Amino acid sequence: MNLGAELSLGETIFANVVSGAVAAVVAALFGLWITKTYTQKRETAQARLERDLAAAAELYRVYGDFFAAWKVWNAHLRPGEPVPRAQMPQLGHPDDQRRSELLAAAAQAEGGFEALLVRLTLEHRPDENQRAALWCLRSASQQLRRAVKTGQPLLWWKSDIHGSGAGHDGYRAYQAFKELTSLTAGMLLKAHDASAIEPPLQALRQVTSSVKDFVKFDDRFNQAIAEERAARVGSPEREQEHWEWIVVTEKLPRENRDTQRPGFLQRVFRRWSSQP
Repeated sequence: MNLGAELSLGETIFANVVSGAVAAVVAALFGLWITKTYTQKRETAQARLERDLAAAAELYRVYGDFFAAWKVWNAHLRPGEPVPRAQMPQLGHPDDQRRSELLAAAAQAEGGFEALLVRLTLEHRPDENQRAALWCLRSASQQLRRAVKTGQPLLWWKSDIHGSGAGHDGYRAYQAFKELTSLTAGMLLKAHDASAIEPPLQALRQVTSSVKDFVKFDDRFNQAIAEERAARVGSPEREQEHWEWIVVTEKLPRENRDTQRPGFLQRVFRRWSSQP
């Protein structure tokens, strides 16, 4: 017999109401789950964006601290021509206390760069070109501390007007430093893929490695470094250590350098950092 035929009209209506209510509850619960999942993902993305924006602001501040300490240190060691009718004599070489203060300022700026690089490496999972750029920026940020420690000015130049050899190297270094800072800002300000490309610990070891170990992680730059080393032989002023980061920066693939139009903060940074 047909079961539907045995149900009264009231029972049929009741069954339809119950089935409709169950379907509505299931649909509502599913909608709530979708909404909650979307909201959580959106809040997570927003929190990450806010952290990245804060980190970008910190990057600009650290760059400014480095720039200020560099200029003061060089002012002590490289006095210019006397100014007519100057109200006071030009700066002389710093005493031990002042030198210690400037060394601390250089180390503090270097530590700021280090903290940002560690965070980028562990949270953003950079690709091989980005890891190379972060390694270069870490090496660049160490140069001021080394200069203060050895009592030498940091001869980086905004213009290529200081001759060949060491003068040109100073121009290359400053251009590379600005390029690296801009690339790092781009990593912070652009959306990133959180999927693991390289195990975080392995990536961190590469970014914080010495030159000898870095070329073991990434041998793409070995030939360029060897050619640069050969070109520096016989020129005492160019045989100083810690120049490899400049070569690696110059050899980074062009497509790794802002293939998209830079964001507002990056454009502001580039204009600001172009000042002498």
